[in-house]
Amino acid sequence: MPGKEKDDKPPPAMGPGSKIKGLIDALRKHLIVTEDKKKRQLLIDFTSVGFKTLPVEIPKNEEVCDLATRFLLQFNKLKKLPGNISELRFLRYVDMRSNQMSSIPASFFKIETLEYLDCSCNTLKSLPGTIKTCQLLHTLDVHDNRLKALPKTINKCSALQLLYAKDNQIRKMNKTLYELGAEIDLSYNKLTDLPTAKIKSPALRRLDVSHNQIPV
Repeated sequence: MPGKEKDDKPPPAMGPGSKIKGLIDALRKHLIVTEDKKKRQLLIDFTSVGFKTLPVEIPKNEEVCDLATRFLLQFNKLKKLPGNISELRFLRYVDMRSNQMSSIPASFFKIETLEYLDCSCNTLKSLPGTIKTCQLLHTLDVHDNRLKALPKTINKCSALQLLYAKDNQIRKMNKTLYELGAEIDLSYNKLTDLPTAKIKSPALRRLDVSHNQIPV
C-alpha cells in the first residue's frame, strides 16, 4: 500500500519533475496543450486576466518551460517580467502589448527561438542590447512607448523584417539600421535628422520617418 500512496501523490507545481497538472486550476485553465506533427506544444493565454505580476509558477514549472511556444500577456497590468522568464526557452510568439511595463529584463532575449514580439502600448524607456541574440526574430512591435533610442545591436537581428517603432520619443537614428533588410516605421518620433553614412551592404526595404522634426 505504501507504493500506491506514492503513485497517487500529485506532481509538484514547481521545480524538478513539475507538471502542468500540478498547477492550481486557476492557472491550468489558461494553458492549452496541442499536438502538431506528433510534437506537443503549449499556448499560455493570460489575455485580459488582470495580472499585475506574472505567477511565479510559470517559469518554474518544468513541463511549461519544455512545451511553451506561444505566450499571450496582452491587456493586463504588468509592470515588469521576472528575470527567470528566459526559462521559457522555446517561445516563438510573445504578445505583451497594453501593459504598464517600463523595461524588459535583459535575460528575456536569451530566448533564441523568439520570432515575434509585440510589446507596444507600454511605457518602455529602452530595450536591452541583448536583443542581438534573437537571430530568428522577424517582427518587433514597440510602437506607443517612451523609447528614446533603439539598441545599437539591433542590426544583429538578421531575420528582422518588420520593425514598428512609431509614437515614441526617439531623437536619434543609428546608422546600423540601414543594414537591416526590414521595413521600419519611425514616424511620430522626435528625429531631427537622418544619419549619413556609407554602408557596405545597405539592405533597408522601407523607412518611414514622417511626422518627425526633420527639416524638409
